[in-house]
Amino acid sequence: EARHRPLEGEELLNRNFEFVRQVFEQIARRRKSPILLSIDDLQHAGETTLALVSYLLTRATVARLLFIGGWQPSVTIKKPPAAARALGEIRPLSAFDQEQARALVESISPGLPLPPDRLARIVEFSHGLPGIIVEIVRLLEEGDDLLSASTAEGESRAAMPALTRVGAIARRYLERYPPQTLSLLECAAALGRRFPLPVLAARPIQDYLGLNERHILEILTRLAREGHVLVFSQGDDLQFTSDYLHAYLYQQIAAPLARRDHLRIAQAWQQTDSHAPPGPLARHFFKGRDYAAALEQAIRASEPLMRDAAYPEALPVLELALEALDHLPPAGDHPSRRLDVLRAAAFAAEQSGEWSRAIHYLKEALALAGDDERHQAEILGNLGWLYFKQGDFTEAMDRLQSSAQLYARHKDRRGQVQIDYYLGALHSAQKRWNKAIEHFQACIAASEKHGFDDGLARVYLELGNLIRLQRRWAEAEELLHQGITLAETAGDYSALAEGYHYLGVSLGRQEKLEAIEYLNRALDIVRQRTKQPYQEAKILNTLAETHVRFNRWDEAVAAFEASETIKLRLGDKPGLAMIYGGLGRLYHRQWRAGLAAEYYQKDLDILRREAEANVAWIQQLLNSLAEAHRLGGEFTAAEAALDEAMTLARRIPDERERNRSRGYTHLGLARLELSRNRAGAARPHVEQAQTLLQDSWMAPETDRVRAKLERLCGNLDEAKAWLDKALPRLEQSEDYERLMGAHEAAQLARARDEIESARRWWQKTLEIAGRLCNESLKQAAQDALAALSL
Repeated sequence: EARHRPLEGEELLNRNFEFVRQVFEQIARRRKSPILLSIDDLQHAGETTLALVSYLLTRATVARLLFIGGWQPSVTIKKPPAAARALGEIRPLSAFDQEQARALVESISPGLPLPPDRLARIVEFSHGLPGIIVEIVRLLEEGDDLLSASTAEGESRAAMPALTRVGAIARRYLERYPPQTLSLLECAAALGRRFPLPVLAARPIQDYLGLNERHILEILTRLAREGHVLVFSQGDDLQFTSDYLHAYLYQQIAAPLARRDHLRIAQAWQQTDSHAPPGPLARHFFKGRDYAAALEQAIRASEPLMRDAAYPEALPVLELALEALDHLPPAGDHPSRRLDVLRAAAFAAEQSGEWSRAIHYLKEALALAGDDERHQAEILGNLGWLYFKQGDFTEAMDRLQSSAQLYARHKDRRGQVQIDYYLGALHSAQKRWNKAIEHFQACIAASEKHGFDDGLARVYLELGNLIRLQRRWAEAEELLHQGITLAETAGDYSALAEGYHYLGVSLGRQEKLEAIEYLNRALDIVRQRTKQPYQEAKILNTLAETHVRFNRWDEAVAAFEASETIKLRLGDKPGLAMIYGGLGRLYHRQWRAGLAAEYYQKDLDILRREAEANVAWIQQLLNSLAEAHRLGGEFTAAEAALDEAMTLARRIPDERERNRSRGYTHLGLARLELSRNRAGAARPHVEQAQTLLQDSWMAPETDRVRAKLERLCGNLDEAKAWLDKALPRLEQSEDYERLMGAHEAAQLARARDEIESARRWWQKTLEIAGRLCNESLKQAAQDALAALSL
């Protein structure tokens, strides 16, 4: 079911985000003031946390939010990840100079003597890093002066690495304490920067350190009251005063001691708190080499994360479970548990977009499945789906067909239905329309026969959309309405939005104004219910394209810009390609050739870098780019694009689609040769295009170009016959096709000295060009009408 509805996890996660957003909105209404959201140490934040912050910043309607985050680079990670960078402007903080250092020191310790030489040494020693300046000031407040201490091995203070300086400060802090206190602090450091006091006073820690409960509590509370190393936090929690102190203590523990520390901490935490978080427990047990306990806790930790769709956070927990299983003997139920964990890890990786990792886990699961053909069938099906998402169609087909054979052998109808859905999607992506339709129809028939309702709405919608691509409008809309009805019954809002989206596309292609109503319905569902930014951007893109068809230029640009904003935030390059293609078509209609070519090229550049990009899409885009170059008089660039398009057309696997693609390119070559005044070279291309596209929606355009060819060759009667054939169908198309027909009809009427007919056609050209904002043809029509009036 999750694979029939691949956005379900995102939808569930966004519902959780929506609850948090509503809390912020309520606070804003009550306080009637802006909200500052500040999060430090973002380097420790998971993807779901960053996604939540992004959601709040982009979805808040009442609340005015300012987000300030702190991110500290490490040795291995030099800059924030893309998800963090997308939250706002990145402002690297430079090291403090002496004046800034003085201001900081005076703000945290106003009474500290600060002669110029001491201030200079603080800046020198700290390299101007604020955190180290604060640590030095705290040390100076205790009466020590690390700045005057000699450095190890005769190394100068200036050359001393910053981390070494931090370690030196921490060591001076801690060397005053007796061994028992240091041992207790080391256990606390293993537990975390902030830790629950009862855990360190529990029996396992008492036995481990040889201290009784009262002694432990006395030491820790005294340290917290002093406030040098520990401070009181919330409830029974204590917290280290400094990240540097905590890190130093933790890193100084010898490996054998650290293992025992972690094990005793896990045991103590489990004993004192029945609700102890299983994720940290799993890590402590694993580091303490109690792998059986680590496995149990890791599985416990993964369950709510998977349930709440926090897949990026679930994945490392599941990987910890796999590591724990690596250390356990393959006896009892461990092999079957490993198989379950591998499948769960593969799904979490898939939902996190980590397809290569998901494939890796499924391959291992397949090897573990042994002779169990039912497990093999399921895993092979999932592998095929992942290869499909990666764009490796050959591997996808091989796995899916193997899975289908196994499901058929065991008469597993539900499994067969699922594979039919996968194969339908695979063939659809390759533009093998008939094969895709065959599989989707088989999926529907088996589902209805055996009562499988899960995901059936999505299958109807995909089938309807495929039929729509073949311009079988009535049949497509009937299927789409069936899918919409099923989605409404099931309460599947993600499928419902997709259904309205597809219906809007279908109606828009037919130039029916209600298309905009259905697209806005889809948009409302996504914004109010599913909260899926990818789907929202996709619908906005379609809405923009539909506004273009109705010559609503301002609305189109606004929708494109709204979609682009989302795509940029998501880092969705394929989505940006769609937007650039849409803008290219917008300017193409207006004969703003330079801008059209620029956006087509941007679209093409992105598609060439995408592994999933279909050859047929690239081929079609090259044809459009060539036409933009031709309109701009860039004939050499147009020819190069068409040559590449013809080469790519031969690589399209589906014969029907391959022939159509060749036809489009022959049509482009015919137009190009006519622009070069080479009618003889154009003729074979026109004839090829007419043959290959005779049953397609482009047939009227091939006849129009044929009419132009015959006109330029002086065959005016033959030109009229071809144009008379083309015009009725061009009139049923969109404004741009009508414009091309009217323009050719005006030129042909003038060539035949049919002045009144020419005037009527030029007037129509002027009207349509005005609606399209096509200034070139508008000016041509005005000039022609003026000449006819002389």
